[in-house]
Amino acid sequence: MGAPEEEAPEGADIEEAPEETTVPDGFFKSVLVAASLGAGAIHIWAAWAHSTVPRVLIFFTVVATLQLWLAAAVVWVRSVPWSMLFGGAVVNAATVVVWVLSRTTGVPFQPESMQSMDAIMNRALSEPGVNTGAMAHEETFGLLDSAASALEVLVVVAVLVLWMKHRSQVATSEMDETVSQAVR
Repeated sequence: MGAPEEEAPEGADIEEAPEETTVPDGFFKSVLVAASLGAGAIHIWAAWAHSTVPRVLIFFTVVATLQLWLAAAVVWVRSVPWSMLFGGAVVNAATVVVWVLSRTTGVPFQPESMQSMDAIMNRALSEPGVNTGAMAHEETFGLLDSAASALEVLVVVAVLVLWMKHRSQVATSEMDETVSQAVR
């Protein structure tokens, strides 16, 4: 049927289960999934709201798809590869950077900026303080876009915390193995 269990000799160290942390990995995985789902849902709405500008529609659709895909992978894949989690964190961090730039310097290559150079220069001369060139369309801060960016930051933080916890567990198990080999 099976091999009989061996009893540990007297005085031998029996490996104990690792102590539970105050916040289990399940919490950070849940934060990762919820934040990714929330940001993806907001980006689906943003794609619909910007459906008249094909480039922006495509951007929001791709970002929403990647965020929803990351959430689904974390929920349904037993052991998600770290490369996928890091890729998701990079996509979310890049989206936050685009959001910050679009609110501070303007959205690159919007239709308003695709005018002739004369029109851009006339606008710059007639309206002081207006961004010119490729960054002619500056967005305003809104509730939904700010919430999406906050959720994206949460995704990045959750991935980093999960990775640090994983590295800590790996280091602890390697140290335990080294100590047990030295004792033998």
